[in-house]
Amino acid sequence: MNRKIPNLKHSLLTPLSFDELTENQYIEKIEKFERNCEKKFILTCKNLDIRATVKTDPYSLPYTDELVVTLHGESYLNGAYEFERVAYKMMKEILNKNLYQFRFYMFINVIDRSSFPFMGSVEYRFRYYNKEKKK
Repeated sequence: MNRKIPNLKHSLLTPLSFDELTENQYIEKIEKFERNCEKKFILTCKNLDIRATVKTDPYSLPYTDELVVTLHGESYLNGAYEFERVAYKMMKEILNKNLYQFRFYMFINVIDRSSFPFMGSVEYRFRYYNKEKKK
């Protein structure tokens, strides 16, 4: 697992914390955000009678598939953190593959590229284990 640590003074980090962050605080905040995204997605799946679970130590899951969705920073600072935009694409992937039971985890990186629009981006990695693929 390769967690990228962005410039901790970057404006894109404002929705995570209004205080200055240390590297450890940043990792703690982004992991908490990942767990919240997972909970929201599990609830959505439950409403559709899909069984989605996350391991106690999510990063230990040997995933078979990965969907990467990038939300770019915008003048509305929270825009890159609107998980609903990402969850739509995740659900589309799951339904297109007819998965009704799977394990997954979210891995999120904030990218503070100065070359791409000044705001940077948030990269969401939806990693899941598709047991049908192993057969």
